[in-house]
Amino acid sequence: MILILSQNYSENSTEDVMDWIEYYGHKAIRLNDVDFFNKVSYGVQLENNKSFDFKLCFQENDVQIKDIHVIWYRKWSNSIKSNLDIENKTIESFIGNYLFSEIGHSHQVIFDNLKHIKWIDDFQYVKIDKYNQLKLAIASGILIPNTLISNNKKELIDFYEANNGNIITKSFNEFGHIYYEKKSYATYTNKITHSDIMLMDDFFYPSIFQENIEKDYELRVFHLNGKNKAMVIFSQNDEQTKIDFRRYNFTKQNKTIPFILPNELEHKINVFMQKAKLTSGSIDIIRSIEGKYIFLEVNPQGQFGMVSSPCNYYLEKDFAKFLTDNDHE
Repeated sequence: MILILSQNYSENSTEDVMDWIEYYGHKAIRLNDVDFFNKVSYGVQLENNKSFDFKLCFQENDVQIKDIHVIWYRKWSNSIKSNLDIENKTIESFIGNYLFSEIGHSHQVIFDNLKHIKWIDDFQYVKIDKYNQLKLAIASGILIPNTLISNNKKELIDFYEANNGNIITKSFNEFGHIYYEKKSYATYTNKITHSDIMLMDDFFYPSIFQENIEKDYELRVFHLNGKNKAMVIFSQNDEQTKIDFRRYNFTKQNKTIPFILPNELEHKINVFMQKAKLTSGSIDIIRSIEGKYIFLEVNPQGQFGMVSSPCNYYLEKDFAKFLTDNDHE
């Protein structure tokens, strides 16, 4: 049996992979992060001079831990739904953060008791931040943008001038959406101007800044077990998507086509993924107007339907075959 750790919302890539797993004659069970509040129970009992007693019970399925041979760590968060009716939002936020931390530690108990099973990918490695990604890219021989991580205005001014006044900022880690008053808000990569810097305090919230490289086009590469499937995104044909192609123009969408990676770049990507101890991931690379390939980031839990469908790669089928091939004792 294959255990899929996911989230409680429609996630097409997960659902399509599960369909292919069924096609291959294997069984998969999906466990969402919020299921511990209504569908799944677990417990660990510790006693002196005795082995640990761990139980994980699914209400709708008769599942034995011994039957699970592979775990796909697809998506996960320490989700909680606060029903607190407190006027003081500061207190509510404090309590929410505390519960978020508590449930995160409780999930680690579950993961620790399942660590003897094969994980794709190991929960210890999927949270790799951009700083360590960039370090591993350099070690793998892949070019990266000039990067500054700082909270110091003087350092930022020096970095801005060293990069000809053309820099951007982005978040340290992958961030979802904030839902507020029936609207959804997301974070994007944004340009930083001299005026922006002048408005900052001498010391500000620690942030990542990078040179804004003039792009020829962008690549989204899906890596799975040493194999790479790439797609070109012609984001530079639209002012709205030039800095961050995720600012989708749904009226006039970016053109995308399949792409064969140069052998040298493909080799370096494989070296990078090995160093990162990742079996799969969605990798963002840009080709500069000078013809250089430059690594931006990898998302080990990134969407791959956006590459699979336009390019007819059937990545969901490949992923399901990889999981079922590993579904054995």
